[in-house]
Amino acid sequence: KNGVLLLNIPPTTEGLIHAVDAENLIAWKTLRDQIFSHNLLQQKGAKLLKDKNRVQLEEDDKPIWTTKKENEKLVFEYTTKKPIKFNILQLGEFIKWGQRVEDIEVSVKKNDLWESVGTGTTVGYKRIVVLPDTEADQIRITINQSRIKPFIDKVGLYYYKDAAKLDGKGHK
Repeated sequence: KNGVLLLNIPPTTEGLIHAVDAENLIAWKTLRDQIFSHNLLQQKGAKLLKDKNRVQLEEDDKPIWTTKKENEKLVFEYTTKKPIKFNILQLGEFIKWGQRVEDIEVSVKKNDLWESVGTGTTVGYKRIVVLPDTEADQIRITINQSRIKPFIDKVGLYYYKDAAKLDGKGHK
């Protein structure tokens, strides 16, 4: 979680990546591209609601969201025309300005009450949180705590049918 990716793929005696390892790396990249190719929050009908404490900045032609003041929660509340099914949250901090986030939560609205479906701690450049299969048309992603003002540049929800296998607990 939120660490450096160490592949541990040694070269052959000829100094090359073994063909089996190369095939597996290509398959892994294909899987990653497949999972993260369709951000459900960017589809037609998904709308980010306004929040009085959230402001949008821009750096390097990228939108970055933060809070107006220190020690405020940063809230991303979305509505969709139809319920969306998701089980992966991807968040990212604009790392050029540091790692600040300490506590996150994903909630959905059911019967007029917000219900938590997942939590996490640090985010860093990119954090992927595997969630239970969830279907909702009102979704809230909250940065509950950060060291100083958070700067978020990636927010995404995705669905992958075998997501349980991704958290390291779903298979042996």
